[in-house]
Amino acid sequence: AAYSTRGDVFGISLQRPTLRARPFNRSTKLRINKMDRARAMGLAADAGEEGGGGNPSFDGPRAAAADTVFLYRLLGTWGFSPENRAWARFLRWFDLVRDNASFVPEVDGLITTAWYRPQHGKSKMWTQHAIYFCDKEDLFTVYARLEGGKKTLSTNYREKGLHFGKTKNEDFPVLLRAPKAGFKMPEAPLRADWDGLSLAEGTRW
Repeated sequence: AAYSTRGDVFGISLQRPTLRARPFNRSTKLRINKMDRARAMGLAADAGEEGGGGNPSFDGPRAAAADTVFLYRLLGTWGFSPENRAWARFLRWFDLVRDNASFVPEVDGLITTAWYRPQHGKSKMWTQHAIYFCDKEDLFTVYARLEGGKKTLSTNYREKGLHFGKTKNEDFPVLLRAPKAGFKMPEAPLRADWDGLSLAEGTRW
């Protein structure tokens, strides 16, 4: 499969990335404005959508062209298909730590860490452990930026049940027809860090 030989791919997801995992506040925005322009090209959401610790929207790096794929550090579980070697490594590690009550899979500054803390010791959910594993192993998930971030391949219909008291509209409109030119899968796709900034190939935060 495409990108399976890169070594930094955890899997592919059919959903949109949905949120910026490490929100930045006003002081962080000022720091970002002074960054190297090449790295700052990846700002994804409009400034008005960013919150100081809330749940900021993220539809993919702005620098990513329409109907192309990119890599993002945050795992997306809707329509997720893991890369087999990375998944096997994760499962071996997860088996060692999952029942260790003293181990907390926290990644500093991530909104998912704040969500996980109240559930620690009560839930067997694997997702925060996978996020921690990806952070330590420098792994990314492959996403598609469709119609400039306006469509997705997998959505949450937000129906009444466990997570919603009443049925709402779908999370995001689903792409019903394949792009005429097909999906662009560049040899060196953009890589987005936890905060939505794109990383140049070979660089690290």
